[in-house]
Amino acid sequence: MVPGLTLHRSSFRFCLCHSRSYHGPSDSTKTQTRSQPMNTTPETSTPQPRRQWSSKSVGSKLQHEIFYTLIRIGGRPAAYTLLKPVAAWYAIRPDIRRRAFPYVRHRFPGVSNLQATRHIFHLYHNFGKTLIDRAVAGILGSGQFQVHFPQQQLVLELLEQKRGLIIINSHVGCWQLAMSALPHIPVPVHMLIHREPGDIDRHYHEHSSGQTPFNIIDPTTATGASLQLVDALKRGEVVNLMGDRIFGSSKHAVAVPFLGEEAAFPTTAYKLAAATGAPCLILLSAKTGPAAYTLRVPRIIEVPAGTSLRPRRLRPYLSQYVETLEAYCKEYPYQFYNFFDLWAPPT
Repeated sequence: MVPGLTLHRSSFRFCLCHSRSYHGPSDSTKTQTRSQPMNTTPETSTPQPRRQWSSKSVGSKLQHEIFYTLIRIGGRPAAYTLLKPVAAWYAIRPDIRRRAFPYVRHRFPGVSNLQATRHIFHLYHNFGKTLIDRAVAGILGSGQFQVHFPQQQLVLELLEQKRGLIIINSHVGCWQLAMSALPHIPVPVHMLIHREPGDIDRHYHEHSSGQTPFNIIDPTTATGASLQLVDALKRGEVVNLMGDRIFGSSKHAVAVPFLGEEAAFPTTAYKLAAATGAPCLILLSAKTGPAAYTLRVPRIIEVPAGTSLRPRRLRPYLSQYVETLEAYCKEYPYQFYNFFDLWAPPT
């Protein structure tokens, strides 16, 4: 462990939003989507209509249990041994390969199909390590990892202002460990979490019998979710959400440049900030060693209370987040795990 930084088992359970991949269209829409098998010709870069995002894991229950068993028997190194063949299979399997291709095409423009396959392999290999690390922390305890977070005091200083705090996470690194490394939060934490029925990928808290010390709000089903979040922030509490994934209608998104082309990102965090005056803290994590992570607060976004909720008024604040995310992707190209086509036009 890093001197001066304690990971609490209870605080680790803050971070239960899914780091899942895009699971493709639902059964009712599968007939509208054509399969794109691998071939020797360059893969198309023509944007396809935006498809429904799903929280379900692509792995079977048996596959998950195999990795969980390896973790219990031999820890993280034992589970890592199976990753390369799994990642290689995902890199060439058309339906799963296709989910990573939009990001690879934008992060590595102009690459051949063979080069794209190599990038996709590295992306899935690193993603697999992240999922294993999350399970290791739940099964064996978060003390298995060293987490360096030099700006942790900043979180407490912002909470002392009693304006509430919006923490914007992203599908990068292992953001679950990022939340666990925060200092003890003395106020309630509200998490926006969506999970579909039948999803078998376990969150951290599902590996233990303890209770989750936060209020879970499903943005797709909760009645009056926006009012709940606004009221919480006005009480000086914490709201945690993902800044790089859209739930529901695209009317809640704004397109801004990301990796060379306009991509759609949600405006929820900035609307909440405009309604309450709460600061938006961007929290990013990166895997920097076999059992080591580094956390950063690269930017705090201040949206003046009362700012118009119109997209053009919120765009400058959203752009600050996206610029930060793009810089991260350039530094850690294989740690962006939002397997969804952000650049596709809305349906």
